Amino acid sequence: MNTKIKDRESYQRFYDETSGLYTNRHVTGQWARCHWMLPIIKGDVLEVGPQWGGTTKIFGNLPNITSYLAIDITDKHIEETQKTLEMPGVDLVGKVELKKCFLEDLTSERKFTTILLLECLEHFLDDQLALHHAFSLLENFGNILITVPYEDATSSPDHLRSYTLESFTALVQTLPQPYYSWISILCEPTPLWIACQIRKGEEWVPWEF
Repeated sequence: MNTKIKDRESYQRFYDETSGLYTNRHVTGQWARCHWMLPIIKGDVLEVGPQWGGTTKIFGNLPNITSYLAIDITDKHIEETQKTLEMPGVDLVGKVELKKCFLEDLTSERKFTTILLLECLEHFLDDQLALHHAFSLLENFGNILITVPYEDATSSPDHLRSYTLESFTALVQTLPQPYYSWISILCEPTPLWIACQIRKGEEWVPWEF
């Protein structure tokens, strides 16, 4: 943890300065870490931290989506995502809502069927608080889909922590019941990411084609 980051304002400055430094490292891994989500994403979707819109471009036109909100805390990432949505052949202008805000600025008055926390929990000042707030925004029987870097496999200057399978499992286990989840390592035998699906409610349906 960067000891100079003590509040929302200092975090904003830190993230503005460091965001995007390792963007190219993530480009080649988009499909490797996201393909398993395709049959699960549906309904009202919230994507937290789209960066330049790579995953937004992949998921925004899926057939079972009702609405799509992507939020980020930097003007740079909002602008880059907007440019991605306007690319020829993407056809997502007007279909994806972009908003500059913190996750905790969203209230439970608006619920989501699917929440995407992709490569973002490692950036939060308090990852447990962020995960619990996302869970509060989830509809019953909705899904939170998560990827985080495995240990330091994809470390960047703006990462505030790294995860092992044990530490990430412990984080998920702090959520209030009822929920069901599975956690796995992607890209073995050289682990790069930890992947997780959290389904809110008492009924477990892991794949919905």
